[in-house]
Amino acid sequence: MRAGKVAGIQIVISNWFLVLLIIFLLAGMAGKLMLAFISVIIHELAHICVARFLGYQVGTLELLPFGGVAHIYNLGKASAGQEILIALAGPAVSLVITIVSYLSAQGIPQYRELLQFIYDTNFMLATFNMLPALPLDGGRIVRAWLSLFYGHLQATIIAVKCTKIICLLLIVITGWLFYDTRTLNITFVVAVLFLYLSVRAEISAARLRNMQILAQKKALLLTQGAMQTIHLTVLSHVKIKDILKLFKEDYYYVVLVVNPDFHLQGAITETEVWESLPLKGIFTEIGDFL
Repeated sequence: MRAGKVAGIQIVISNWFLVLLIIFLLAGMAGKLMLAFISVIIHELAHICVARFLGYQVGTLELLPFGGVAHIYNLGKASAGQEILIALAGPAVSLVITIVSYLSAQGIPQYRELLQFIYDTNFMLATFNMLPALPLDGGRIVRAWLSLFYGHLQATIIAVKCTKIICLLLIVITGWLFYDTRTLNITFVVAVLFLYLSVRAEISAARLRNMQILAQKKALLLTQGAMQTIHLTVLSHVKIKDILKLFKEDYYYVVLVVNPDFHLQGAITETEVWESLPLKGIFTEIGDFL
């Protein structure tokens, strides 16, 4: 649902965020609802300001239950360092607000309850978003760091596994709290559902980005006629899934396939690998790609 513009950026409220809003309303917390809404907006504007500072344009801002997603154009071209800076901006600002509200509550006791809510809201935004789970900021930071050692797609797959572990831990904590206090933590339940369903979209987006990166490499080669290439020498029985882990975004790859006697059996380009992958699958030996 569209909810107007802030600084020229279209605000879109996700269905998940609407669920959280309804929970607040049913609990009779309409006033605090607005403060939570403003806290999320500030959190996301921090991401947007850093992205714009780094030269990226922002299309829409989608509000999610525990933060949001700023749709940044050409972010696929960003370096791992830039992605980490953009992801860190939101939790950092929320943490600053947490500290300021805590200190203010000590000096202005008549507004202590209000400031305590601001503290709780921004503390939750800062800490929860730093969990190593996609699509949270912590998950994006982990994926960006992993992409320094693996390709973006493989880094996403690892981050998705971390997300599923986080979901399992939240389920265990929710069950223990219910057993101990006989109260159900609705926030944790919504979080688990949100994270579990979101990771599917992350995998799809990573595959699309991977295809876009490959298209960019092909366009660069066609334009310049030459580009820096990395040669990988692999034994013919190695599975393609283990080779994909070695592909990085900044280089074009040619795989030299050798038999156990180290005699060259053939060569296959990165483009040929990706084009054959849907038919052969990631568990196929590289020798079968020739």
